[in-house]
Amino acid sequence: MNKSFANSFVLVSGAASGIGRELVQQLYLVQAKILAVDIDADGLQDLRAQFPKIEILTLDLTKGKALEEITLWLDKNWKQLDYCFANAGKAYYEPFEKQGLNKIEELFHLNVFAVLELGIVLRQKFPSLYLTITCSAMAYWPLPGYGIYSATKSSLLAWAQAVWLESDEQWLSLAFPIATQSKFFDQAGQGIPRPFPSQKAEQVADKILRGAKKNQKKIFPSALFRVLLYLNRYLLIIKPIYQYYELRKFKKWIKKQSNS
Repeated sequence: MNKSFANSFVLVSGAASGIGRELVQQLYLVQAKILAVDIDADGLQDLRAQFPKIEILTLDLTKGKALEEITLWLDKNWKQLDYCFANAGKAYYEPFEKQGLNKIEELFHLNVFAVLELGIVLRQKFPSLYLTITCSAMAYWPLPGYGIYSATKSSLLAWAQAVWLESDEQWLSLAFPIATQSKFFDQAGQGIPRPFPSQKAEQVADKILRGAKKNQKKIFPSALFRVLLYLNRYLLIIKPIYQYYELRKFKKWIKKQSNS
């Protein structure tokens, strides 16, 4: 890990597990000052037991006062913030017929509204802040079963593309990980098939930090996915073949659920 993060003030949301936890661990190794935010109180306590010098804040980012609590904490304790890794997010894996209004609102609040509000407010408060958002490969290639999730991530990409056009300086990165070998996809549904391919959260976090250090607009933790995106410009059949492969897995899972 490059020393550019050393002694910097860093906020990581979704910090209790998966990519967020790995971000905390790798930043901790270079002596960054870390505020770990998550809805999982027990997970945060476990995290601080492993990394005792971090600060923790248990919050549901979909609630109206969550951002206010973050800014109040920063005013009271740090008064500065150098990096924000907006990593909190959630997915559901199910047919679109079951994706009711409540779930749509829940995912858009957490995956989009809370992320944008957090980034915009913190950027206004700390003009030198560098913001990195964990997006998803599904922003480019939506997958069966992940309709709402894919839509939220595509929304983040569209917003970022407009921001990059507007901004005179580069202060925003989006990371597009493929499926991670973590609890994230396990929590999306019962016994769901994990999208192929997948990466370890440790590898994803390392790539995200390296990309943020270099001020990369788009960070692709998976070299394979980046190559496939490029090849699909010329061989337009690649994306449909992959989506059909995942559709077969989805239909098989649906059939299994209906028989159980």
